[in-house]
Amino acid sequence: MVWKKGESGNPHGRPHRGESMADELRIVLALKGPDGRRNQRVIAEKLVELGREGNVLAIKEIYDRMDGKAPQLLEHTGKDGGPINVAASVLLGKLTRIAGGGDAEPKSD
Repeated sequence: MVWKKGESGNPHGRPHRGESMADELRIVLALKGPDGRRNQRVIAEKLVELGREGNVLAIKEIYDRMDGKAPQLLEHTGKDGGPINVAASVLLGKLTRIAGGGDAEPKSD
């Protein structure tokens, strides 16, 4: 879909805070349970307990939270594992149309 100049592609904008699952979880995790302990603390303790019992998923989650997830190498290749070939004239034409305020693909009549 092509938008006119000045027209928003997202007319309602970003959702207000409190509407996302992450926001709702933050609220619930901050609450205290019937035992007076915060839900976040109880869940963290359970995760460590499972890790100590050898639960690999719990161990992975703990390390991902503490050290960050390991970087994932992504490799892009062309046909048969070779380099990706791009015809310079095609790319230059698309870039010229975009720079001129047009679409990357020419309109077919």
